[in-house]
Amino acid sequence: MMVKRLLAALCSSIAFLAGCAGGLLATSVQGVQYELYGRNLSFDGDGGSFSFRSGDSVLIVEDRCGTLNGVPIGTFEQGDRVVLSANGVLYVNGAREGG
Repeated sequence: MMVKRLLAALCSSIAFLAGCAGGLLATSVQGVQYELYGRNLSFDGDGGSFSFRSGDSVLIVEDRCGTLNGVPIGTFEQGDRVVLSANGVLYVNGAREGG
């Protein structure tokens, strides 16, 4: 019984935090999985180059080379997972990028 209560509390907390952070935009382009969290999310592109917006953060990808808010962050490879958090922190395959 105690485990059920703890799980229910944990699920409620996760749902609350997800709601506070805003929405989720997830897509896969050229074999790279992108997840953006936050408010005012958008995606615009034509396959070779595209951009994501999450609040004040802008992630631009051209031929798999990424820039975050104008700062180069490297090349994404097929199978990578790129996550832009609601507070503008970028993670590639779980590792924080750009300081």
